[in-house]
Amino acid sequence: MRSLGPLEIRPARPTDTADLTAILYDTFESTWLPNITSSAAKAFREEDRPTAYVARRGHEFWVCQCGQDIAGFVHWQGDFVNALHVRGSYSRSGVGSRLMDKAEAEISKSGFTAARLETDTFNSVSQQFYARRGYTEADRYPDAEWGSDLVTILLVKALQKGSFRRRSAELTGRARATGLEPDSRSEKRRMAHDWPKADIR
Repeated sequence: MRSLGPLEIRPARPTDTADLTAILYDTFESTWLPNITSSAAKAFREEDRPTAYVARRGHEFWVCQCGQDIAGFVHWQGDFVNALHVRGSYSRSGVGSRLMDKAEAEISKSGFTAARLETDTFNSVSQQFYARRGYTEADRYPDAEWGSDLVTILLVKALQKGSFRRRSAELTGRARATGLEPDSRSEKRRMAHDWPKADIR
């Protein structure tokens, strides 16, 4: 594991925009590009999805700053972690863990008793990372976003009760045996033009 100096977890600032966009392109090249079709990759670049995502949601991000570098960021809404990205030069350095610690703590403080996120079956590194954190598979379904025959895995982790004792299941329905979000696929379609999953390297 890379030896790091002091890390600061803080809300993203407008001055972070270029770094956040660069991190998204970095993780796209290393994680997604080898697993999607050339047409999907072309569409991604032509639509400049990283720039659009940061412009639309960047004010909701929390970043990990190491010295002068933005090493990574996390983005969640409600009980769902939409994105976790770590700059390649900080991979396996503990940055992802620190960011997830923050996300899970805030999700719990908001009253949710579980955190949810998605990854893909090809991303074994991501699956191992979340398994070590206590996430378990709740469902899997086709990843229609990339048009590349990928399969999405829905992962869920139980958290300590937040101050409002509000359950995720009570907010989103209990149609599945997990007692959690009954239609993550609908949420995924809604997020289709934001960012694909919390896939960390």
